[in-house]
Amino acid sequence: MENPRLCYSDAPEGEPPTDWKFYCIIREQPEKGYNSDPTLLVEGGRMYVYWRENYTARARSLGASRATFGCYVENGQVHDLPEALLMDEHRHKDREVCPTFLSYQGVPRAYTMDIRFCSRLMYRLSEKWARRVYSFLEWTEKLGLYSRTRSHGIAIWESPSFEGRFQYRKTTRIRGGNHLYQPWHMDLFFPPREEEGLYAVVQSSRNKPDICLARSGDGEQFRLYKRPLVTLHSIGMKSLYKPSAVIVDGMFYLFYTARGNDDDKLNRLFVATMPWDEFKKQVIA
Repeated sequence: MENPRLCYSDAPEGEPPTDWKFYCIIREQPEKGYNSDPTLLVEGGRMYVYWRENYTARARSLGASRATFGCYVENGQVHDLPEALLMDEHRHKDREVCPTFLSYQGVPRAYTMDIRFCSRLMYRLSEKWARRVYSFLEWTEKLGLYSRTRSHGIAIWESPSFEGRFQYRKTTRIRGGNHLYQPWHMDLFFPPREEEGLYAVVQSSRNKPDICLARSGDGEQFRLYKRPLVTLHSIGMKSLYKPSAVIVDGMFYLFYTARGNDDDKLNRLFVATMPWDEFKKQVIA
């Protein structure tokens, strides 16, 4: 359940924030369906929070299986944006997974994962039967026997405003990396000098993933660096989820959640840091 909550933290200069405090509720659990993929943007003096609704009454009323909605927060008050930002009508294909909103060369953009959830042979199944088949395939995927999902790459959307509807432009494949990767989630960030390009931290697959780094020189074509930033083996954990990255005052911060073997239900937030110039020498070079 990924019902968005806004939290805040502070830390001495150069130190990662670790003591997070609750600020306000953005969205509660819907009566039907579920929320997912919350993301944050500060732009033009406003703090925006976006999230996705899957099979909710509101998404259904728009004729869609899923839709991305948003709000801005001022003085602890949540102000909903008037319309859905992204919409996907097809229940077996999803071009708006894990959105990141940012301004690229002055144009509001949303970068999302473009994923097909199953073989086309399942398209004609009713939603009831599709869910039953999905439950079975969850186990084959966890065991590494068969993955029902296929990642087509990164979808790019554009809009005149961060408060209005975004239009789908194109999907570009992520180049490089292990041929077994099926990229699942990501977060994008700019380096201190934007002419260096646009970077993304990428969860390489849904189950048993690595966290990898990708770069784009033109804001469209992304290529993974060969060496992962984090693997399950390198941190001694059993699962990874939702990487996110940001550079503040020349320091690179990588956030991710992970679960260990001690408590399968406990998901912890971790952070790793390194000066950006050193990071470029050790990781990017």
